[in-house]
Amino acid sequence: MKTFTCSVCGKTKKETIAKLKGLKATKLVSVKAAKKALKVKWKKVSGVTGYKIQYSTSNKFKKKTTKIKTIKGANKTSVKIKGLKKKKVYFVRICTYKKSGKTVVTSKWSKAKKKKTK
Repeated sequence: MKTFTCSVCGKTKKETIAKLKGLKATKLVSVKAAKKALKVKWKKVSGVTGYKIQYSTSNKFKKKTTKIKTIKGANKTSVKIKGLKKKKVYFVRICTYKKSGKTVVTSKWSKAKKKKTK
């Protein structure tokens, strides 16, 4: 068993090393600006439960300015994030997650992309 800290919730969990190694990360294909929204596209990864998209006005993804949108299902490859501020710069990154019983294991975060809303 290996102890690790969840990158999303910050809780410490115990998980087997075999489960951690099997989860692939994904890449952002594009982040496009829309009116008070962002359109996010990413590469599809098989064998995952879904994706977590993190967006923030801070390039360090500080807790105060960061929100997470969870996408259920491995087949979806795009989403529109609504309710953002007008003409504001946002940083977006994505990771995959796999649910095993009550345990959720996440992959590493992708490189962040920067985009200004319309």
